[in-house]
Amino acid sequence: MRFDVAVVGGGPCGAIAGRYAAASGARTVIIEEHPAIGEPVQCAGIISGRAAYACEVGRGDFLIRTVQGAYINSPGHRLRIDGHEEKAWIIDRRIFDRELISRALDAGCELLLRSRVLGGRCNRLDVRIDGEREVIEAGIIIAAEGVQRRITRMYLGDLSLPRIIPGIQAEVRCDIEDPGFVEIFLGEKIAPGFFAWLIPVEDGFARAGLCVARSGIKEPPLSYLERF
Repeated sequence: MRFDVAVVGGGPCGAIAGRYAAASGARTVIIEEHPAIGEPVQCAGIISGRAAYACEVGRGDFLIRTVQGAYINSPGHRLRIDGHEEKAWIIDRRIFDRELISRALDAGCELLLRSRVLGGRCNRLDVRIDGEREVIEAGIIIAAEGVQRRITRMYLGDLSLPRIIPGIQAEVRCDIEDPGFVEIFLGEKIAPGFFAWLIPVEDGFARAGLCVARSGIKEPPLSYLERF
């Protein structure tokens, strides 16, 4: 298969890159390893309104609610930060990502799901598509695969980048004191070296998550989340 542009990764960056390439007249394909766009969800799902408008989507069905500030909780202290206006959007990443891909397809971009890049050299990608190996040739290859950096390592080597901080999140039943504010929790017993969060979504539910950044910690993030 031959294309002018091959984009590896069907997340927001890949979808936007693919849309612009296709809209400019380039025969473009987006290669996504998962069977569905937007899954699994790998994001807390909170963005600035400015970021959404930069994606040229505006307010859509993906918008769950907006927030205007945050409560910062540390052992023995609680600080309220109020922006007095809309500061961030809580979004459904599945719907958000699919909206961006839909716009890329409308621009003429092609999409390959269940497609994993196995190797690459120059302008050729070795791809497994639904279990079958194929070669995709493209004049331009865009790596939009997030933290995996598989394509980057293939072409540029294992670049020295900041370490990846492990984290975890789940949607839970939870009564938020003020659904217009997110909750941030600090403390070594809660999330060593980082912080935990509660992000209000629909009434009675919140996204609870945390990251662990302290070196030498032997417990996985799940253990901290269960105690949180």
